Amino acid sequence: MVKSLLPTKTQVEFMQVDLMDLSSVHAFVEAFRKRHLPLHMLINNAGVMAPPFSLSVDGIESQFATNHVGHHALTIGLLPVLEASAPSRVVMVSSRAHVRAPGIDFANMNNPHSYFSWNWYSQSKLANILFARELSRQLEVRNVMNVYINVVHPGVVRTSTTTSHQHWLATLVMSMFELAIDDGAKTQLYVATSDDIVTHNWHGEYFVPIARLGTCDTLGHNA
Repeated sequence: MVKSLLPTKTQVEFMQVDLMDLSSVHAFVEAFRKRHLPLHMLINNAGVMAPPFSLSVDGIESQFATNHVGHHALTIGLLPVLEASAPSRVVMVSSRAHVRAPGIDFANMNNPHSYFSWNWYSQSKLANILFARELSRQLEVRNVMNVYINVVHPGVVRTSTTTSHQHWLATLVMSMFELAIDDGAKTQLYVATSDDIVTHNWHGEYFVPIARLGTCDTLGHNA
């Protein structure tokens, strides 16, 4: 489908990375950098939501490892390429669920006895926001103003990930409020491609459906 929408001579390549394994992330970064290709857009959209407790191969709780740590390592590893390719953009896909996180409980992060799946998911989404805002601040200090790092809450999107965690009645009720997958992608695409980002010089901002500048929870401003 992707190839059918692109010019005939366009080449689409896929590279695999496991965000729950930092050695895989580092290997991906190294392999990409060896290709000496520009990088104008990085959308950090991978994630897991409220699974049973488990640890990554690096000993980190699976949601925090996948949703935050893996994306953090990927972004930092590719940052020199993003800067060299500027103007460029990074889109962190967070969630409105970050408001349920009272903070990030590092002391109990990897403790199975303290684990509550939805709270841990919320923590990982708060970490996405804090990372984007802090990295934006650091780039500004270095006067790197043409790498735009922003955060997106895509909305409650109708996917197998969301419906698999719901009772049938909750699924029925939520179906009245959920976004179709196409609509769920619109805010990410807006932040990744719209000229508005450059025109308004938006860095470290939080966007909500559909394609609107929003406001994150107070904790999200603590970077």
